[in-house]
Parts: sequence; structure tokens; C-alpha cells
Amino acid sequence: MSLSITVPPTESIGDRRGSMIVRSKLTEVVIGYKILITSSNKVDLRIRVEDEYTYYTDGDLLVVGAKVKLRNPQKGNVIETYTTSNSTELLFNDLEEAYYNLQVSADRHTSYWAVILASPSDPNVTVFLVRTAVQYSWTVTPVTYQDKYIVTLDSTFETR
Repeated sequence: MSLSITVPPTESIGDRRGSMIVRSKLTEVVIGYKILITSSNKVDLRIRVEDEYTYYTDGDLLVVGAKVKLRNPQKGNVIETYTTSNSTELLFNDLEEAYYNLQVSADRHTSYWAVILASPSDPNVTVFLVRTAVQYSWTVTPVTYQDKYIVTLDSTFETR
């Protein structure tokens, strides 16, 4: 037995799940299936990493030193890990149109994680990392002293 599935060109990419029933005169069985609809389209994905300085300083500065990791969850592989430099956008060339896990981190910034669709119709992704401009730290210095308490127990009983 073979099974062939044809999807219309307008069908979106991703997992499809379902079940089918195979019957004979004596019995029937339900068979579950999962198919992955993929695309042969290629995309040049451009990723821009911003923070508050991008908007509130001169020069439209981007985050320098951000680590950007792109992973294809369907195939389980890491496409590439880049580090931003010179305030430029990152370009991932010739990617398959698909959903990807995007992780971005940078020193003195919050981290970012999202599932994105790399698509020729929208090849640009903007990531905003919140800058940690103020940090607090404290030091605990142990001291020795005699700790003395007076404990008084007061009981109140109510009777009839």
C-alpha cells in the first residue's frame, strides 16, 4: 500500500496531523499520521538587533556583540551562530523557507527567544533587547555578637 498526498500551493508550511481508517470485511484499524509541509523557496533572512540606544542616541546604533543563534526545530540542527559587530544587521543567506527558533543574547541585556517564519515575503526580523543600564550588588559581611532574647508566653483561657 502506498499513500500520496498533494497539497495546494497556497497551503502554509508546518505540521499536519490526522488519522485515517483502513477497513476490510473483517476488521478496521485507525492509523495516525503526521506530515511536514515544506517549501522549496529560499530566503535571505536579515536580523537587526536593537536596544534603547538605537532610538535615544544619534546614529541609529545597533547592539554590538549580540550572539544570534538560528535553529531549525524540524531538522534539529543549528543553522548558524553569529555575533553582531560594527552595528550591522546579520544576514543568513539562502535559508529554506521554514519556521526557526531564534535566540539572541548580549552582555548587559535581556535575552530573547522566539519562533520565527523565514519567508521571502517578509525576510526582515527586528529583535529588541532591553539594556541593563543599572546593576545592583551587595556584600554581606558576617559579624559576631551575642544574641539574647527574653521570651514571655501569655495564655488566656476562656471558661463558662
